[in-house]
Amino acid sequence: HEPGKILIMGGSPRFYTHLLSQAFEAIREHMECIIREELSPRQRLNRIRHRPQVLIARTLEEAALFHQRYRDDLLCVLIDIRTGSNEGGFLPPWAAGENTITMVALSSSSGDEVLAKELGAAFVREGSPNYNHRIRDLLREMMGPVELVFRDRDGEELHRVSDMRALERSLWALPGDLLPSFTGDIGRWLASRSEFELEDALSEIIASEPDPEGLRRGMISALERHKASLQRGTITRYSRKTYGPHVKFSRIGKGAMGGKAKGLAFMDKIISMYLYPGILPDMNITMPRTIVLCSDIFDAFLNENDLRDEDLYNMSDERIAVRFMESDLPAILLGDLRAFVRETKVPIVVRSSSLLEDALSHPFAGVYSSLLLSNVSWETDMRFKELCNAIKYVYASVFFQKARTYLETTPSTSEDEKMSVIVQELVGIQHGDLFYPTISGVAKSYDYYPSGSCSSRDGVANVALGLGKAVVEGDTSFRFCPIHPKRPKYGTIKELLRQSQRRFYAVDLNTYVNLVQRDEESGLTALGLEIAEGHGSLEHIASTYSPGNDRLSLGLGDEGPRVIDFAPILKADTLPLARAVHMMLRLGEISLGTAVEIEFAVNIYQEDEPTAELYLLQVRSMISRDNEVEIDVGEYEDGDILCRSDSVLGNMIVDDLCDVVYVKPDAFEMSMSIRVADQIRKMNRSLMDQGRPYVLIGPGRWGSTDQWLGIPVAWSDIAGARIIVE
Repeated sequence: HEPGKILIMGGSPRFYTHLLSQAFEAIREHMECIIREELSPRQRLNRIRHRPQVLIARTLEEAALFHQRYRDDLLCVLIDIRTGSNEGGFLPPWAAGENTITMVALSSSSGDEVLAKELGAAFVREGSPNYNHRIRDLLREMMGPVELVFRDRDGEELHRVSDMRALERSLWALPGDLLPSFTGDIGRWLASRSEFELEDALSEIIASEPDPEGLRRGMISALERHKASLQRGTITRYSRKTYGPHVKFSRIGKGAMGGKAKGLAFMDKIISMYLYPGILPDMNITMPRTIVLCSDIFDAFLNENDLRDEDLYNMSDERIAVRFMESDLPAILLGDLRAFVRETKVPIVVRSSSLLEDALSHPFAGVYSSLLLSNVSWETDMRFKELCNAIKYVYASVFFQKARTYLETTPSTSEDEKMSVIVQELVGIQHGDLFYPTISGVAKSYDYYPSGSCSSRDGVANVALGLGKAVVEGDTSFRFCPIHPKRPKYGTIKELLRQSQRRFYAVDLNTYVNLVQRDEESGLTALGLEIAEGHGSLEHIASTYSPGNDRLSLGLGDEGPRVIDFAPILKADTLPLARAVHMMLRLGEISLGTAVEIEFAVNIYQEDEPTAELYLLQVRSMISRDNEVEIDVGEYEDGDILCRSDSVLGNMIVDDLCDVVYVKPDAFEMSMSIRVADQIRKMNRSLMDQGRPYVLIGPGRWGSTDQWLGIPVAWSDIAGARIIVE
């Protein structure tokens, strides 16, 4: 759509100059009215770009050329009716038969007024007391209504609309029998605000929907889709007036957003540019509603509560948490948080997003706290208090022991760190007192351990039923290649059965999180697959094992153990999950210029035909093995090799090692792994104080939260290790 045009046509410079000033004043007043409401940056820019433009024609020939070129966009023509070769004056030939353009004739002659009326033009008498006021009134009328007024058949005012929110409320409230009569006015009002896409969408609905209630539903749905499309890819300032389901990403504060938030904001922009709705059948790619508390809020919190005291570094984590809980968040934040909690009725996750969190060389992933809130209390004050305490706890985690210890192993200092916080709606579907997504997953565009005919560049994805704790922390999950999802990653059915998921994680909506006691995951519960089957969650992700013939059959039609192998999706292609993951990885790689890792969750809705929404939760860069060093092990004597493996993560030369810390498997019992973790922690602290990097070797999985699978250390407990062997 071209901006509307105002054509000024007359003979003297004085005439042009005077009308030009009146036109600019009318345009300025119009723009002030239509950008006064809360707008996204895209909306504001769109309205400014489409502000009315002024054309000046000094001759009849120029006016005719402008008319020929801009006929469909002309709002009105201001013309000195005396312009012309004949003494009586005239309108140009093309204007006499023009019914779609408002003609305004200006003259002081009573004869010209008669001529103007004969030709259907409005007439303004030059030199009259209200001359300028009359011109501006006509121009404002031509540019479209600033306010939209709905009246009943008796002329009584029903609703007055000055912004898009008011329009939505009016569409819900207007009588159905009157709604069709207002559609023309609504279209003109939208056009005056440069909302051409919405105007076109409503025109199609109006033309195809004869039923008034169907018309109402269609118009409201089109308005919701329009609002969502405007917000995609933008980071808007949080506003209590405009926040709603269509606002996916907003911020509070003006400081830095941190690594996680920047990655999410960037990918939100990429999604809005390339992954238009409907690009994949039955699957929408989106993001959960997210608010970022920028780093200036963190700075204000520390300053206002005197939390920059050096004594903080000598306190235990529990004492630090208590001191932060007793402090007050900045007053500027409280009203917005309360409004957010009042409108949000699903579980919330509060995540750290520091400047150093997703750094490529020394990432702080997992160092700071993330908290999950069930957010189900009917008391807004209770939910508000829980959210405030969770934010303060994440702030406190910057000063916890494991964060300070890890910081010592990096080139960064505490002054380099700035903390932002992500407050995000948890992805999932409620099943009674439980809440969880159908699928959670982590995907990488570079696979360090490719199998079969898949290459490292094909990438890999690990997915599981329920919350992503099972995937992120190394519990059992299903592994597949996004490019070749039907190629098996498991050698035999028995191998698949041994590694198949047996339990899933969900949020227990009746659990309260005690932050001071650092029970960060008390809201989670591990459940058997039979619970999920009762919810209908296994229908599209499980197969059934038949022991009699040692076979797997798709779906749940047969009796037998359920196996979470995602075969109905990956093999029968009931939903394009693999294509969606591959698209996200490729877009991330192309956009960031390096290999990427993404976290995502999927809700599958049980209908006649399955539909799904894939939510992107995190994206971060990862180091791929582009610069491999070829090693010929045969050149070394066996006695010169400490350990060797065909499966390694990373590729580098470390030449400053001093020690080996070795947990002997033959003298180790898994039941004692917690005690061993404490011994490792003390040894790590001693070696770090001496500046002695070391190799860490031990049985099982380092850092496992399950003490029977490995030694449950945190990153800060082994921060001095340069090489880890499992």
